[in-house]
Amino acid sequence: MSLGYKVLRVPAKDVLETPNVVIEKVMHALDGDF
Repeated sequence: MSLGYKVLRVPAKDVLETPNVVIEKVMHALDGDF
């Protein structure tokens, strides 16, 4: 569950500037959990 919190910690600027990178991080986080 800590991975989920880390994803939420991603700054809004990073999300707006590089949404693709954030999506990749989320996908990797999901792969790690499952």
